[in-house]
Amino acid sequence: MKLNRIIILKTVSMVLAVESIAMIPSIIVGLYYKEQSTILGLALTSFITFIFAAVILNIYRGEKVKLKTREGFLVALLSWLFVCIIGAFPYIGSNMGYTFVDSIFESTAGWTTTGAFVIPINKMPHAILMWKATTNWMGGMGILIFTISLLPTLGKGAQNLAASENTGPELTKFAARLSDSSKISYIIYIGLTFIELICLLLDSKMGNFFAVINTLSTVSTAGIFDVGGEIAWGFTPYVRTVISVFSVIGAMNFSIFFLIVTGNFRRTFMNVEAKAYIMILSIASLLIFISLVIVDQYKILKSLGYAVSQSISFGSTSGFSVVDVANWPSFAQAILVILMLIGGCSASTAGSLKVIRVVIFFKLIMRGIYKRIHPNSIKPVMLNDKPVSPEIATSVTVYITLYIGLLAVGSLLLAIDNQDMITTLSAAIGALSNNGSGLGEISSGNFSVFSPFGKIVSSFLMLIGRTELYAAIIVLTRSFWLHDSSRI
Repeated sequence: MKLNRIIILKTVSMVLAVESIAMIPSIIVGLYYKEQSTILGLALTSFITFIFAAVILNIYRGEKVKLKTREGFLVALLSWLFVCIIGAFPYIGSNMGYTFVDSIFESTAGWTTTGAFVIPINKMPHAILMWKATTNWMGGMGILIFTISLLPTLGKGAQNLAASENTGPELTKFAARLSDSSKISYIIYIGLTFIELICLLLDSKMGNFFAVINTLSTVSTAGIFDVGGEIAWGFTPYVRTVISVFSVIGAMNFSIFFLIVTGNFRRTFMNVEAKAYIMILSIASLLIFISLVIVDQYKILKSLGYAVSQSISFGSTSGFSVVDVANWPSFAQAILVILMLIGGCSASTAGSLKVIRVVIFFKLIMRGIYKRIHPNSIKPVMLNDKPVSPEIATSVTVYITLYIGLLAVGSLLLAIDNQDMITTLSAAIGALSNNGSGLGEISSGNFSVFSPFGKIVSSFLMLIGRTELYAAIIVLTRSFWLHDSSRI
């Protein structure tokens, strides 16, 4: 098989150049708070990465970027792998004594918008906090999609690259050109970011800096930063409400906001995935609320507040905690796990299976039951009053099967650490779903209970989940490296 190594190297270099520039806000924050040792690590990483990327891009500046589908998957995997590795060096160079494994974990959790951590937030300098929040924000919409929006020279190759980033059964496009669609997505994303920032700045107790980093990490459904403690018990009810609302917004299909802006309200309210997502969160919140009331664990209003906020946390894959769910009834915990598996909507910043896949899969099951009763009937799976094609139905079934298989393998590997079963299973789900939270010993999202091996396994699961499984799995298959007989 022949791969255009020059094009692959050039495209990855473009991504690394974007990453190096993304470190500048963290350097500015370090200068403001006079964190000299931390600044050095960030500045050196940014400078060396930028110089490397600039040299490569200059050498191959005459080469046109035209990626094939196969090359798109490889570029996606390499890009995410390298941004996570490079993103770890500011942690290593911060002079805070962070280990290499812990730095890799934090960087991967940041870029994949997984609300997990091994280094307590209150032990991070301001510059590193800003760097993690920046990686959350950049990783939310996808650094590859950001690159596509800035570099229309990718041409037709942009669609092959975006296909590897696809977060649903079909590639969502708002405009004829994919680069224009990417720009529209980021305009919406930036707009939502500014709106949340304004809302959080209205809370005088939070402070400007923490309003910024919590905005960056919330709208990207990556979690929250609460330096008063390792979980957000100290946040005011107003802040919790804002965070919950924007976690839901970040997990919604961005085409919804595009339709609202363009005045197409009819299609907005007819969107099957959005309606299903709101219904799932509402039913889950009600069931958890009833469960908490039955065991009389909190007062009525607190039970309702905790039920809604934690349903949103797990259902949006934000993974933030406002209460210790490890002490909740098993019924409520089981619902949280289900929410974590379902995740948010396609074309959003959320992870996991995605609501649209779950809806299609449920309809396939119902059709299977119907066909058992009426074997000669013709009953297509309908979505938005349109039949789902056999190709999409097959891709959804394969994706969910692959997801379950990866969860099983990940759980087995994490079980080597000999943690209790609830902790092990929820850690695998939390990492692969890019949620980051879980049950048992990791109910607050703290993965430091695992050994270096367990942290590396968790990092790989986060990376695989962020690349929508296929980019990582396809590259590891034998057929990927065979001769171009498949013509992809």
